[in-house]
Amino acid sequence: MRSDPGDPPEDAIREILAWLHQAAPDRLLLVCPPDSALRRAVDQAHGAAEHLAPDAATPAALDGHAYDLAVVAGTLECLTSADAGKLLSRLRDLHTKRFLALVRLTPDGWSNTDLIAYGMKRCGRFEDGYALYRFNIYDYKDTPDWLNARYWAHPERWGKERW
Repeated sequence: MRSDPGDPPEDAIREILAWLHQAAPDRLLLVCPPDSALRRAVDQAHGAAEHLAPDAATPAALDGHAYDLAVVAGTLECLTSADAGKLLSRLRDLHTKRFLALVRLTPDGWSNTDLIAYGMKRCGRFEDGYALYRFNIYDYKDTPDWLNARYWAHPERWGKERW
């Protein structure tokens, strides 16, 4: 049972902690409400995380910083869709190569399609409509079968034709 109805489900927190244990980041950014159960759990398990409150997660606050991993929870729902999109884009493009986002999916809020559009993959579903998404620059896009040297290189034709 969650102590605060705004806190993420316990199994979602455990899943995030498992990802943190597996990744073992040196520099961790946690973007969540300051009084959330997730922040307390991450502080206890990881310790050396930098924290940003949802309203403080601005481009200016992130400028000049690079992280091994970022976790965003309880934030996208609090921001306008434009500000949340900027946060996800900046994390993805400038500040980290991998991040997790715990989002509550609702008909009038965030949807699975919205998050996939940012290159994220869903890696967990939880109670009350919560879902965990991840972005990793190294596997965000599946390589199609046709994109290989067998279809493009044709070394046997080198020097025989002029383009």
